[in-house]
Amino acid sequence: MYRILLVDDEILVREAIRDNMDWKSLEYELVGDCQNGKEAIEFIKSNEVDVVLTDICMPFIDGMQLSKFLHNHYPDIAIIILSGFSEFEYAKKAIKYNVEEYILKPVTCIELSEVLNKIHDKLDNYRNQVQKIDNMIKVYYQYNKNTEVIVGKLLVDLVNGERPVRDCLQELQEIGIVLQSDYYKVCAIEIDFDYINEDRKESNLISFAVQNISQEILDNYKCGLSFRDNNTRIYLLLNTNKPKNFEKDCIDIIMEIKNKVQKYMKVLISVGIGEFVSRLEDLKVSFEQAVYLLRFRYTLGKGIILNYNTVKSKLNTPIIIEDEINKILLAIKSNNLQSFDEIFEGLFQKFKEAYIEKNYVLFYLQHIIRGILESFIEINAEDINSKMINKYLDNMSNSLSCEEAIATTKEFTNDSMKIFNYLGQSSSEKYVSFANVYMRENYADSNMNLNSICNYLNISVSHFSKIFKEVTGFTFLEVLTQIRMEKAKELLEETNLKIYEIAERVGFSDPHYFCISFKKIIGMTPKTYAKEYTYEKSKKNTFR
Repeated sequence: MYRILLVDDEILVREAIRDNMDWKSLEYELVGDCQNGKEAIEFIKSNEVDVVLTDICMPFIDGMQLSKFLHNHYPDIAIIILSGFSEFEYAKKAIKYNVEEYILKPVTCIELSEVLNKIHDKLDNYRNQVQKIDNMIKVYYQYNKNTEVIVGKLLVDLVNGERPVRDCLQELQEIGIVLQSDYYKVCAIEIDFDYINEDRKESNLISFAVQNISQEILDNYKCGLSFRDNNTRIYLLLNTNKPKNFEKDCIDIIMEIKNKVQKYMKVLISVGIGEFVSRLEDLKVSFEQAVYLLRFRYTLGKGIILNYNTVKSKLNTPIIIEDEINKILLAIKSNNLQSFDEIFEGLFQKFKEAYIEKNYVLFYLQHIIRGILESFIEINAEDINSKMINKYLDNMSNSLSCEEAIATTKEFTNDSMKIFNYLGQSSSEKYVSFANVYMRENYADSNMNLNSICNYLNISVSHFSKIFKEVTGFTFLEVLTQIRMEKAKELLEETNLKIYEIAERVGFSDPHYFCISFKKIIGMTPKTYAKEYTYEKSKKNTFR
């Protein structure tokens, strides 16, 4: 049953057509009636309509304008125009809007029924054709999908040596793929997803798109095939009769694939390129080289292109890191935090230049951790470090990149330095350290005072006040207020909270007193500070 919309500015015409037609026997459903084209457009935007029966002369938007709109935005809707004798020639101009039928007024139920039957037949034929094409597309897609899977499996078996070359070639030839070249090489492409647990369906779609982009470019060069394994990895089987000349072309092809994938798919790819082989039986060598090179994404990062022929002499070069370990231990013992950035950056560059893979990176970083542990043994504190070592080793082993592993080692080193510093502190310094941690964790508590922190530390108020001033140079209240003002500035910069809300969040129960304290320490009111920060930020973000 098709849905029809009636559009006419004369209510008597609408009522006559609406009430006197036997819509059910005609297999139509009258879904609505509108008095002008404007109403009709709004109705169509939110309702499904198959046929529009419209008058020409109407206010706001007439029948011709409505027909134009439907032609441009809803081309599948059939249009029937009702027109008076004087409008008939005018109505025929609507042929460019694919109007199906024109009916002269006045129209009888019999005449309109005949027209609607004709439209019904046309719609039936159209739907049948659409369905037939849809079925053909599904069959074609399924055929191609099955063929692609078969070809991919055969080529994977061929390049990794899982099956005899003769068997693979024979089955490929039956599908229409003939391999007849003097030299071949395999390239392995890995998609560098930005997320750890990527959606399987989405990653498969991206992989499929990358394979198609690759094949399109290979077809342009007429030099090979792209295919996929059961995962998201893509392979290229390149062929040539002139390997020396083709070596440069190979890099150009890979760069073209990489750039096109990045432009249209918004993802990076890493590529390992194996060496040329002259026999199909030796493809396994080129395949293993290409796959092996992808391991160095861990150290070198995303978007790498490595050619085995040019980097094989550099792979997994042994390195010595004793100097770095000694520098790290010296920095820990001398409380020189700034040195860590330089040391670890230099270490990262060493790893990259040596072309080492994950296992070697972890071996070297664990060597650093062992060196730090030995220093703890020297001061009889190995039991302190044993509590945190497993967490860092697990994080390091599960890291997705060399940078992550180094960051974990650096974090461990920083924490180790804090322990060293703590162990070397006097009892007064330890109390002050605990007090600072307590204040930074509980600054939002408006009831926090000298008594509460002394109860926490189990120390007398007078003794704590004395040692706190000796160590820091400030009173407890001055330091607590400074901490609260720092947090207040962060909230003014990063949120749209009201002043009283910020006051409450940083431990002030009285917003007025908060504003006085803020101005005394910062030099301006919270409101002024927020305005000036917003102004300075807008100036920095202005494009010049």
